[in-house]
Amino acid sequence: MVVDKGVKVITIDLSVENPLITEIQQDDFALAFQICKQLVQDTNGNANIIYMSQPDLGFAPLIKRDKIWESYKWQYKGLNQVAMIGEVNANVVQTSKTLTNAVLKDNPNVNTVLAMWDQFAHGAVEAITEQGKNETISVYSIDISDEVISHMLQPNSAWKCTAGLDSWLLGFMSVQCSISWLEGSEIGKYILLDPIFITREYINDNNIKDMKQLVRSVSDLQMDTFLKKYPFLKRQKTLENQQPAITSTSTSTSTSTSTSTTTTTTTTTTTTTTTTVNEPVSDTPLVKPLPKKPKYNQPATRYQQQRKQQISRSVATPKPSPLSMTLG
Repeated sequence: MVVDKGVKVITIDLSVENPLITEIQQDDFALAFQICKQLVQDTNGNANIIYMSQPDLGFAPLIKRDKIWESYKWQYKGLNQVAMIGEVNANVVQTSKTLTNAVLKDNPNVNTVLAMWDQFAHGAVEAITEQGKNETISVYSIDISDEVISHMLQPNSAWKCTAGLDSWLLGFMSVQCSISWLEGSEIGKYILLDPIFITREYINDNNIKDMKQLVRSVSDLQMDTFLKKYPFLKRQKTLENQQPAITSTSTSTSTSTSTSTTTTTTTTTTTTTTTTVNEPVSDTPLVKPLPKKPKYNQPATRYQQQRKQQISRSVATPKPSPLSMTLG
């Protein structure tokens, strides 16, 4: 394996037994705990539930979330799982909608849907809306996105709440961990990212339209708060405040030509371009300064050379005056 050759391997949302491989994960246990806790509080521990998941498919996040759900069913006997549905295919939303319609037809007493993936929830919400049961069935889900927020903004939406994390942070974290490791920082085996819990009421009360607005509204999703949780990233934050600059300077050639008849002077011109580049802190700069541009003769200089030649010829061989031509 490449790990044995000293190559650092970082994974996202995978379970890997090798202790040298770093695993970056949404805290799936925390995700499921938050959403199941809210479901129990809202229903007083009594609900007829469509459970949407597929832990048998081997997806690590669904397996871990399912374990929390099983513990909640064990603790709260009034949680009645009417059916477990969910398929992972090329059209998850449409399949989930079809399956939800079928279960609702056979079980009109369903009042809750628990979806362990937002794609399952999208199909369930569409089915519930078509059957006009928005006000009698509540959907609890995991994952947050622009599409989820859009559904929550719909009048009388069945999508009650969700737990999740800005997916951008997963990518950001993987890159920052790689940079920190290259600089010699110790990166642990597990990096668990804390989720947030968002309700439909919060989205509507704060007029949240998309993930950008949600990030600005929730401090736990903002960069400063996020970086404080992971000390080995502080050097990166320090660098962002420094903002080192790369400067490139090009200077044109100055030329002066003088004769008894004409004097032409070109003034030296210096152009400086400054580019700000955010780079990780390092003893050796990762970006080399831009090379100086080669010096070229400017159009004005070529004109001066031509003019000089014309002047030299006129001085060496003066034209005869009209008077001399007449006398000759």
